[in-house]
Amino acid sequence: MERQWNSSSEDWDTTLSTTSRSALARSHRVMVSPSSSRSLALVAEKTLTPVKVTGGVSPSGEGVSKSHPMLIDLHVQTTRTPGGTLRPLEVLVRARALGLDGVAFADLDTLQALPDVRAAAAETGLVALVGLTLSTTQGRFLCFFDDPGRLAPLAELFGPAPRPAAAALARAVTLGAAVVAAHPYDRTLAPAVADAVFTLDGLAALEGLHGRSSHATNDLAVEAADHLGLPCVGGSGALTSLDQLGTAATLLRDPINDEAGLVRQLRAGTCWAAALGVKLSGTSEAASRPGTRRDASRPPRPTPRSRPAGRS
Repeated sequence: MERQWNSSSEDWDTTLSTTSRSALARSHRVMVSPSSSRSLALVAEKTLTPVKVTGGVSPSGEGVSKSHPMLIDLHVQTTRTPGGTLRPLEVLVRARALGLDGVAFADLDTLQALPDVRAAAAETGLVALVGLTLSTTQGRFLCFFDDPGRLAPLAELFGPAPRPAAAALARAVTLGAAVVAAHPYDRTLAPAVADAVFTLDGLAALEGLHGRSSHATNDLAVEAADHLGLPCVGGSGALTSLDQLGTAATLLRDPINDEAGLVRQLRAGTCWAAALGVKLSGTSEAASRPGTRRDASRPPRPTPRSRPAGRS
């Protein structure tokens, strides 16, 4: 895996090669501009001649290098979520074949998959993180904690669902969580926070790319993140099929190996939503036309908040 920063153009010009026991070598070309939260990481894929692996997961399952950015599917659910059929081990095996560096599991209102995820991570050598999807009266929020294994039962921490969003987010932040608004404009998946996102405090990022959401609702999330001065992240939202895995991901600037590392990067804003398998010249309309509304009939956005200290 080779990655190179081009300081003159402020593009992250990345060549990423991975191999696995069951897959051909792949090369991902990644471009991302860190100067705007609207800018997504665009990842094009093509098959190349197998090359020596210097990062990612090796055929022997030796784990990730400690000196390169990472691609993580930040939103995957297991059988612990109602309607979910995926098991951590099969998810990580597929993620390795896809060339992902890791997966973050976020089941609905539970951390019960934690033991299974830890065991699957030990078996596969992939980075496997555990958070939760917190349900509220105003949508769902991904919450990641430094050490999820030390948390008290969720009912004790947040009370029964449905719970008011503002109070739930305040409690999560008090517990040290990095909070992400999950698919904030998609009303087909759950009650959507939508423009109420502008009234909430404590958000570290918005899910600008969700694999099971439409382009239109994803674009609205990217636009909202830009107005709030927050970064976008991406996740597949995989729930019932391994084919859903990796349809969107998050590019992290620095390598991580645990939840604490993920929390630090979400708070620092060193993360980007990664649209996988796209043409690098074909940036999305929302990302390439700053300040342009997709729907002129929508009311003006509230005044953007100041970027929290420490964001770049």
